[in-house]
Parts: sequence; C-alpha cells; structure tokens
Amino acid sequence: MAAARRVRVSLRLLPLLALVLAGLALAGAAGQFPEPVAARALAPACTGLTFSTSPASAQPQGTPVTITGTASGCPDPSPLYRYWVQTAPNTYQLIQDWTTGAATWNTTGMAPGAYWLIVWAKDASSPTLGYDSGNGASYSLTAACPSVSVSASPASA
Repeated sequence: MAAARRVRVSLRLLPLLALVLAGLALAGAAGQFPEPVAARALAPACTGLTFSTSPASAQPQGTPVTITGTASGCPDPSPLYRYWVQTAPNTYQLIQDWTTGAATWNTTGMAPGAYWLIVWAKDASSPTLGYDSGNGASYSLTAACPSVSVSASPASA
C-alpha cells in the first residue's frame, strides 16, 4: 500500500517537473544563463612561515621567552599568528591566540626538558578558523640554579 501511494505522489509532481524543465530549456535557448565564472581562490593565504625565539634555546626554567613569527606570501601586510607549546605527547597549551605581534611564553613552573614550540599564521582577511602556514621547533629548558647566599660564622669584627 505504501509503494502505491509513493507512485501516486510521484505522478502528481510529474507535470510540475515537466514545466520546470521546459522553462530551463527556453531560458538556455534564449541565452539568459550567465557565462561560467573562472575559478578563484576562496580566501587569501600565507605561503610560508619562520619564527625566532629570544633568548635562544636552552634557558633556565622561569625565563620568559619571546616568540616572533614571520609569515611570507600573505596578501595582507599584517598577518595573524597563533602560538602554542607542546607540553607532553598530544598535549598543547595555547601561549597566545591570534595576534599580529609576538608572544611571550612564561616558563615559570615548567619542568626542565625539551618542548615543541608551534606557530600558525594566516592572512588577516582570511575567514577560515584554521591556519594557512605552520612551523615548529624544539626549545630546551634547563634546571634553574638555586640562589646562593654567603654568610660568615662567627661574624667578623
């Protein structure tokens, strides 16, 4: 019974479909369809990325590290950067969300060892949530030297 009903509905729509197809055929014959548009890029994109750290690796834990991205090939002169650090396998910490400048990684409380710094870049006018270009490099933190105080006992006169 359901199959017969489906056929009846389809047959009712057949005249409408024929009318639409006839209208499209007439419009095409009259040249009313626009010419095809050439393909173009959906969004501007940065094509390359390098970054530097100051001070250079390796530094004692607790040292603030400035990370500066430099994107190339971006149509906009002020690309956006997003900075990350990989703190453990499959664990990432955002250092700085999208910004046009550098970022400072606060290493206070970080354990000595190797970390992977990651920088993403995208054109400022890009509507994408992702990134156009990315780069990463290792950075090492060493154990901070404990402070040392000197005193004399007994006190000298």
